[in-house]
Amino acid sequence: MINSNTQLQECDDGTTPVGDVDWYNCYFSNVDPTWSDYTAWENVEDEQGCVDASFAYYGPMDLDGNEAVDNCEFAEKCYSDILGTFQDEGGDVTSIVASGED
Repeated sequence: MINSNTQLQECDDGTTPVGDVDWYNCYFSNVDPTWSDYTAWENVEDEQGCVDASFAYYGPMDLDGNEAVDNCEFAEKCYSDILGTFQDEGGDVTSIVASGED
């Protein structure tokens, strides 16, 4: 699990945070290998092409369906692509335990 902050009520040391922040947790232990498909960007020639490519590329990262990709969703996608590469190179992804998780 990785902690990411964007409206934190209290810091670990008990002090009040400065700025507008919020805690949420990123979990990586149940992330499956994925492979990013960059072909959506190949035929972008105008604004609508950018919109279409953005939805095709970033849409699958939106795991909670709120039509926004938060830091955890980006991080989980990054990690799952790493697992995909590891698997392609003959690695056993079941042997990997995400750092900080049991």
